[in-house]
Amino acid sequence: MPSLKYVLKWRLLQEKKLRITSKGKKTMSDNQIKNFIMYYERLTKHMLNILPKTADTVISIDKKHRLRSIRFN
Repeated sequence: MPSLKYVLKWRLLQEKKLRITSKGKKTMSDNQIKNFIMYYERLTKHMLNILPKTADTVISIDKKHRLRSIRFN
């Protein structure tokens, strides 16, 4: 799993695309996105440690957001 810095990068890119296509609908600023990501970071790290051991399926991605592997438990 790539580091959480990529989660921020991907979310910033997603929001940039939304700004282009939303035509004035409310989108988040870069700082709002950073705060949103930070809010869930601790929970996400905990889930990444616990869930791969108990989940039925684990999908790993690389830093370019591409499929790296699929594991069935």
